[in-house]
Amino acid sequence: MRLRFESYGCALNRGQARELEEAAAGAGYATGAAAADADIVVLVTCSVVQPTENRMLARLRALRESGMRAVVAGCMASARAGTVRRAFPEAVLLGPRDYAGFLALLARLCAVAGDFRLRAGMMNPESLLPRARALMAAMAHPKLFKFLHLPVQSGDDAVLEAMGRGHTAGDFERAAGAFREAFPLGVLATDIIVGFPGEDRAAFRGTLDLIGRARPDIVNIKAFSPRPGTRACRMKGAPGRAEVQRRIASLRRLRRRVSLANNRRLPGTVQEVLVTEMARKGGVMGRTDGYLPVMLDETVPAGSRFPVFIRGAGAGFLTATPSAVSKSNTRFSNKTL
Repeated sequence: MRLRFESYGCALNRGQARELEEAAAGAGYATGAAAADADIVVLVTCSVVQPTENRMLARLRALRESGMRAVVAGCMASARAGTVRRAFPEAVLLGPRDYAGFLALLARLCAVAGDFRLRAGMMNPESLLPRARALMAAMAHPKLFKFLHLPVQSGDDAVLEAMGRGHTAGDFERAAGAFREAFPLGVLATDIIVGFPGEDRAAFRGTLDLIGRARPDIVNIKAFSPRPGTRACRMKGAPGRAEVQRRIASLRRLRRRVSLANNRRLPGTVQEVLVTEMARKGGVMGRTDGYLPVMLDETVPAGSRFPVFIRGAGAGFLTATPSAVSKSNTRFSNKTL
């Protein structure tokens, strides 16, 4: 039996797709098949935004028309089961997993022998706060990047309540503060939805103020996308498209200023980096202990780890050269990645 795994949407779906593929391989199935050669295609899907759902539904229809068998996993398999059934009535649906025991899983992964780094996935503020101390202790392990993805979605409590979120803006600030206290140079990422029904100018100002106070290094920004069958789809008071685009542009400008100010703390310091890939404009890209991208005008193999001297900072990246220590102790390769 030959299986092909495809993921659509968020990082959680990509992670679950990898887990499912590894489990299938362990059970003796052939994985990694090309679409044309697969007996079954497993789609791990997301239903948060309409464009992702549209892409997935188009893919399902194409698979059905080609006579392929399909399994649909992820949040869309439960939240939009009827829509999936209409696109592919014969598909097998598997809802999302319960990721219990996250801290125990981190401990087990870090105990695996070898020289590697892990980046923990997304966690909501209300999930983090009761276990903040334990999570920060786990993240102190040298095999874990000091990186936290903590979606807030809005800086206004009334909008958060209308969204059905289980946290307040204050919860986010407390969770972010715990992370910053533990890892001052760690990277904090968050998500913002702009234009949710009821988000007036004062509510959006609350979001700008929150980003200004919490100063996340990464802010993923999306316009509100109404989802059929949800409460939000029936809500009134959504700002117009032009206003939403204006707010997004304003938030992007703030995001750039915050990222640049955060990164300007680092020039003149020595940081250890792990080389992960070739840079698009030449050289290589590595990651700091906090997962910040570092551009190096060097040719070194992926997986190399060595100290670098940070020379410059931009919004979302750093530039560096190998430090004197790394030049004397690290063997540089002429091979490309």
